[in-house]
Amino acid sequence: MTAAQPIEIELHPPRVIGQRAAFSWAESRPSGLYHKNNFDLEFPASVPLERVPMSLWWTVFLLCVHSHWPLLRPCRIRLPVRLEAGEAEVWRRLLKSYTTTLDALNPGGQPRPEIELVMGVETPEPSPPIADTGRCATAFSGGKDSLAQVGLLCEMGYRPMLVTTTSPLPPLLDHHSAFRRRTMAEVQSRRGVELVEVASDFRATWSNLVPRERGYPLSLNEISDTFLYTATLAVTCYARGVTHLFLASENEVASNSVEQGVYLQHAHFMYSALTQAGIAALLRPFGLHYGSLTTALQSSQVQELVTTRYPDLSDLQCSCWRITETRKACSECSECKRLAWVSLSLGGSPANQGVDFVWMLNHYDDHGSRSSRERPHPPNRHAAAGFKAQFVRAILGVSSARMFGYLLRRHPRSLLDGSGWRAFNQFLKIRGATRREHPGTPPRVGYRAGYLQLLEEPIRERLRAILADQFEPEAEEHHAVPLANLLTAIAWVTQPLPPSDHRTRDLPSDPPPR
Repeated sequence: MTAAQPIEIELHPPRVIGQRAAFSWAESRPSGLYHKNNFDLEFPASVPLERVPMSLWWTVFLLCVHSHWPLLRPCRIRLPVRLEAGEAEVWRRLLKSYTTTLDALNPGGQPRPEIELVMGVETPEPSPPIADTGRCATAFSGGKDSLAQVGLLCEMGYRPMLVTTTSPLPPLLDHHSAFRRRTMAEVQSRRGVELVEVASDFRATWSNLVPRERGYPLSLNEISDTFLYTATLAVTCYARGVTHLFLASENEVASNSVEQGVYLQHAHFMYSALTQAGIAALLRPFGLHYGSLTTALQSSQVQELVTTRYPDLSDLQCSCWRITETRKACSECSECKRLAWVSLSLGGSPANQGVDFVWMLNHYDDHGSRSSRERPHPPNRHAAAGFKAQFVRAILGVSSARMFGYLLRRHPRSLLDGSGWRAFNQFLKIRGATRREHPGTPPRVGYRAGYLQLLEEPIRERLRAILADQFEPEAEEHHAVPLANLLTAIAWVTQPLPPSDHRTRDLPSDPPPR
């Protein structure tokens, strides 16, 4: 049987017309992945695009589309420009980390060849890095992670610029619901920050279920979305002279393992600590410094920050992708359940997240995510075990008195029509079953201080002071192996570019005034 001929994807030069950047490509034959082979990024007038060099537009183009290429293998990618040797090799190594992870997620599939990058002759005109201003920005969606980053940056004394990307993915309403619009407006007034909104049709260009059809347990948005958000964040920050960029990445996504000498990432590698380090190395020549403030934290700890440390932001949380015009959260997916239990166990209100706790309990099917034993991919299995422990801690942390008090305060009518009493009885059953399965409550986890070394000074120590005030540090031996694996992988991915002492580089001694 002859090997399949590679599909060729030819990238066209980006075009900037006014406040719109246009990107397009051609396929040697239909890939089945796209509805159309072009997309736009539309920036507001507050972002002076004339300052953005063509070399950064090429980086942005590659950021948006490169994670799609592993699904198209065998494929040959043709660029009309020539990247610097080190830059091209970093892209190749990032792609290698994705392909090994995807292939491990599809153990029954046939081994697929690597991705070939073919470049032209001309090199995009280099641009000097922008001057370090010490100003900060964060990608913002309204979920708990981006709210936590807003809270953290403001507490550290910065006034961050928030960059949100509105790019609907039909038939979902997560990018244009009234709840999201309220969050975007309110966060600005409550914290005195500026929000920049970039519009794009990128998420509407693809067939979202193609990865599942090809044997991968993922939808395309799960390996693509955050690259779009990083791309719009990078352009906005470069144009506005903001040099320190953040996109949240929880510790679960840093889960990894080394199997037969191969480094495997979590399935959501698009915003893993390794991927972020590779992207950071590619953005550093432009004077941009990219990372996450939440890599040392587990999901429940991020929720704790929003619930207890930044309660003025908690009612703005939009975490459920099933959001509609009339419903802020579905109240039935594992994410809604876990975060609602965590919030209630901390004395917060699941209603702030849009979760109807009465409905949730009366339609409860299972108190945890799918068993970690059912997940053959080691990093995903490890993350699932952590999520399961978060469920258990949260459920056992809700007393009968707290549960009844919550129903009385937030759902008093349910106690009159009987649905509240049924919900309370269901709560007693769930907590009883959880206690029988887990006789001892899992201990409260600490933050993983070792991961803070991925950040620069003084951000690192300012963040450490806040986390140490909120949490106890976890014993280093509990995360020593995955951290060592991660640091080794980062060294390999970023090695082709000139070294940079980005972990000890000084920012201005004092942040901008609040």
